[in-house]
Amino acid sequence: MFFVYTLARIFSVLKEKGLIGATRMVVQQLKRGVVQSHLYVIGHNILPDNSMPVIETDLEIRQITISDNDDIDEMTEIDEWQIPKSATLKMFEEGQLCYIAKHQNHIVACQWVVITKEFEEYYLRRELRLSPNEAYNWRGFTVPTFRGKGILPLLVGYEESDIARRFGKTFILGWVRTDNQSMLRALSKLGWTRIGGMGFFQILGIRFHYLWGRHAFERTRPRFKIQILW
Repeated sequence: MFFVYTLARIFSVLKEKGLIGATRMVVQQLKRGVVQSHLYVIGHNILPDNSMPVIETDLEIRQITISDNDDIDEMTEIDEWQIPKSATLKMFEEGQLCYIAKHQNHIVACQWVVITKEFEEYYLRRELRLSPNEAYNWRGFTVPTFRGKGILPLLVGYEESDIARRFGKTFILGWVRTDNQSMLRALSKLGWTRIGGMGFFQILGIRFHYLWGRHAFERTRPRFKIQILW
C-alpha cells in the first residue's frame, strides 16, 4: 500500500512540476540528509485537590483567549517556539488553552494545554489522541531573565488546577527531548515520570513516526506511521 501511494505521489509531482522541478525537489531533500527527533513522553497525575495555588504578589497569572490581541502579539514576539500569530489563532480556534504569567504588565512565562480528544501535534506534525481524563502540555517557556525563579512550575500548577476543576482532567502528558537530561531531572522533582517515547526519522521527505509506551497516548493509532511530506 505504501509503495503504491509513493508511486502515485511521484507521478503527481512529475505532472505538477515536470521532470526538472521534480529532480530539484529530490536534490533538495537529499541535501537535508536524515532529519530526526527523539522525545521522552512524560506524565503525572493531577492532584484531586483542585484549589488554586498561592500566587506571588508581583505576578499576574491567568488564561488568555483569542480576543486578547495585545497579549497574543507580545507572546508572539517573545515566543521561543517562534510560532507565527496565524498559527496561534488557529490553535485558539481548535480549542487549545493558553495561560500566561505577567510581571509589571509584561509576559514572563507561557504555557499551552490541549484538552480535546484528538489534535495535530505542531512539532511532530502528526495526530495524537487523548483519553477523556487526559490533557497535553506543550509550548511552555519562561523568558531568559526570569528563569530559575520557579515561575513556570507555578504557572503549570495554576493551569492544572484550572483544567481539573473545569474539565475533570486527572492526568497530564508532555514531552522532553531525550538529550535534555537536565530538564528531565527538573521535571522528575515536580512529579513527572517517563512513560514512553515518540519521534521520527525522515529522509527524502518521508517521515517514519514511532510511539511506544502503554500509557503514552494509549488511544493513538497507529503506533508506527509513515508520512510523506511532499
